[in-house]
Amino acid sequence: MKIFQDKKGVSPLVATLLLILFSVGLGAGVMVLGETYIGEHADFALGVPEIGEGCELASFSITTIRGVEHICVKDDTIDASLDNGQNTPIDDFHVKIHGSEGVSNVQNLLKNPLGKNEGVRLKIPYNYIGKPLKIILTPIKEVSGNSVYCASKSLQTETLPNCE
Repeated sequence: MKIFQDKKGVSPLVATLLLILFSVGLGAGVMVLGETYIGEHADFALGVPEIGEGCELASFSITTIRGVEHICVKDDTIDASLDNGQNTPIDDFHVKIHGSEGVSNVQNLLKNPLGKNEGVRLKIPYNYIGKPLKIILTPIKEVSGNSVYCASKSLQTETLPNCE
């Protein structure tokens, strides 16, 4: 057979370059598919939760009684009633109290998680900050054993009357 006798082949340099390009393309494709699969199916690949993860459903409010929020100041304590939303429990709260002479940070206020649609009355102690001027309540969720501060779901108020 004289079919292939008059044909010239691809030079060794071009053949080598084609093989390298094919190998790189194939490797990149496998890496993309593998990364997508691992990201969707492997729990260990998720790692430590980032700030805000698990907070999407968190919602709470200061209880309103007769049109007035139930949050007030008595001695060195802030008395507040909170209602949790219907979507997810809240494990704790971080409370930042800004006063005329300083700032106080308090947490570990809940003995048990605040369940869906539940309410709680908190007595929040503070010291050495002068007159309280502003309070920021931030829910905390437990995600994979880590405390996650849900800053995007925080509530704040500057209305802090004296308790009657």
